[in-house]
Amino acid sequence: MKRKITINEERESRRAVILTGIGKNQSNTEIASQLGVTKWIIGNDIRKMKYNQDPELRQMYKKRDELTKANRKLFAQKQDTLFINMTGMTIDEKMFQNMVSFYKPELKKILASKNESMAVSKLSNKVRRTLKRNGIIKNGRGKYEITSKARDYIAKHINEIGD
Repeated sequence: MKRKITINEERESRRAVILTGIGKNQSNTEIASQLGVTKWIIGNDIRKMKYNQDPELRQMYKKRDELTKANRKLFAQKQDTLFINMTGMTIDEKMFQNMVSFYKPELKKILASKNESMAVSKLSNKVRRTLKRNGIIKNGRGKYEITSKARDYIAKHINEIGD
């Protein structure tokens, strides 16, 4: 009987450190090294806390997720800034430009045809899906058409696109 009390007391003494470690997005190994125990003990304690539906554990997991999202946003902003500094345009603009250049023959056929919707329908599903995903064509009530953004880009860069 005394052994159970000491195990629970030990677990309670580790609980606060475990919760702060999870809130700081630390791994079980890092938390274990702070406490001087093995990572398996930390894993067992966390499982026990989950089993008991510890509300503070849930809060710390939410805090960890928010911290991770914030770090990802910060990293993405840095990457976007670097890309803009290198190319002078955003990643989306560059992808759009690359897609127009890559699908130049298909776009020429569409623009040269009398019925754009039929010309787009003759393209493979894979090509249509890619063009839709990149904002080059749009689908409205079964009728395909080139977006105004793509038309403007093609009109400005007709010499680069046309052979």
